[in-house]
Amino acid sequence: MSGRPDILFPLFAGLETLQGVGAKTAQNMKNLGLEKPRDLLFSLPVNGVDRRLRRSVRGVLHRGIPRRLRSRLALITNRGRRGNLIA
Repeated sequence: MSGRPDILFPLFAGLETLQGVGAKTAQNMKNLGLEKPRDLLFSLPVNGVDRRLRRSVRGVLHRGIPRRLRSRLALITNRGRRGNLIA
């Protein structure tokens, strides 16, 4: 017996035991230094997407958008409170 509770054993198995993770994904994660599900718990995200609803697009359009795409964005409609952006 290893001393850890049985419920924790899945955390120390291979990544392929997780639903939706195959051999290719597991290999890619291994290249990042993630070999077990336990490693995923201790890896922090490096970025995120803010999907909060904004009252206006003023000042938000260029935040997080690569410079080469900024000139292609256009506000095409404004129906009520929401506008549609296309790239």
